Amino acid sequence: MPNFTGEETVFTGEYGSAEKLTVNPADKNSAATVACWLLTHPQAHSSWSQYMLVGLRLGDYPDMPPAILQSPKNTHEIMVFVLNPEEGPYTSENLLKYSTPGDPEEGELPILSPINIFWQFKGTDDECNKLTIAASWGVVFGILWPETGAAPQKIRDNWAKTFELTLRHLRGEPHLMPGGN
Repeated sequence: MPNFTGEETVFTGEYGSAEKLTVNPADKNSAATVACWLLTHPQAHSSWSQYMLVGLRLGDYPDMPPAILQSPKNTHEIMVFVLNPEEGPYTSENLLKYSTPGDPEEGELPILSPINIFWQFKGTDDECNKLTIAASWGVVFGILWPETGAAPQKIRDNWAKTFELTLRHLRGEPHLMPGGN
């Protein structure tokens, strides 16, 4: 895995592409968003190919439901969910209609449930941003699989382990790869 600067915005690999989306800070629905990526992975599922990866700051925000914490110490979460293929294909441009304040066409982002990946941790916005960058890179190079349908727990456990090891790496902590190497 390369060393990421935190400024990366696009990845293209053998499994698809990832594009970092611009988040509008004036949009109340985006107040908690640290980073957001559009993932396109044609091999992940036969009926859909696009996913959203989002890094969020946990907390209470006006007009938003309160955060549900897995641990009271958690400050951030990362999620991956399927974008409804009936509304796509999605681009960074057409996704803006779902988050532009005052737009009469504005609507809720068309996602399928349940959420594929959901992981919380205690950290900084910079760590959350870099974790989303590393995860996006991992998806387009086949290290992380965005679709959980075939083996949900195994795939979610792989994401969690990858996040834990990457977070240790970002903090300069020693870490071992699975198996003790």
